Amino acid sequence: MLELACTPPRPDGSVGRGVFLGLVLDLFQIALFPIILLLCELIFPPSEKPDLIGFMLYFFAWSLTRLVYLAPAAWVAYRRGQPKTALGFLLLAAFGVLLNGIWLAPVLLRSHK
Repeated sequence: MLELACTPPRPDGSVGRGVFLGLVLDLFQIALFPIILLLCELIFPPSEKPDLIGFMLYFFAWSLTRLVYLAPAAWVAYRRGQPKTALGFLLLAAFGVLLNGIWLAPVLLRSHK
């Protein structure tokens, strides 16, 4: 019979595992999409805001809600003695904030002129 050989898990985790688990947790963000969209519509009705601002608000909320589950996941991994896995979670969260900052900064800076 064919047996798959796998390597035992590293005791201190791995950055790749943290990034992978963070991406899996990001799939649950899809369930939050209608809730975030509804809250953005309730706070800023479509008649009061252009579509671009609604889009920006959604991605700002997306970035904040990512921190709601990635920060505790990093803390749990660190407490379990897997600092590299925790680093993977934090790297993924930082990448999301950086990505939002890259495309939001030019729009926000242009609107204040």
